[in-house]
Amino acid sequence: MAKRDEDVGADFYEALAEKTGDEKLRKRFLEIREQELMHSKRSYMETDDAVGLARNVTDDVEGIKLALSQEKNTLLFFMEMKELIPSNHHKEFVQIVIDEERGHIAELSEVLMERME
Repeated sequence: MAKRDEDVGADFYEALAEKTGDEKLRKRFLEIREQELMHSKRSYMETDDAVGLARNVTDDVEGIKLALSQEKNTLLFFMEMKELIPSNHHKEFVQIVIDEERGHIAELSEVLMERME
């Protein structure tokens, strides 16, 4: 499930990158996409559904808000999964993903605040 979620996230960010006209934001969406692909190799909404959501955004602010929602859902998923993993079964790898997802949320929140000013 975790791998599938990250694969969906990669497709989602690629679709958002295609939608935006802002080169800086496009680059950041593509960077997050690459990180999602790395998460997928370590470990997860259906791809068509996520891509459809991304392709239907009407502007960058909506795209950023949608991205934040996706990241929060993924973060919650991993936080819950971490609690279910026995301590000797690679909890540290799940924590790495949790920290990276938090980083995505912080970055996207900062970009959103810049857009809202």
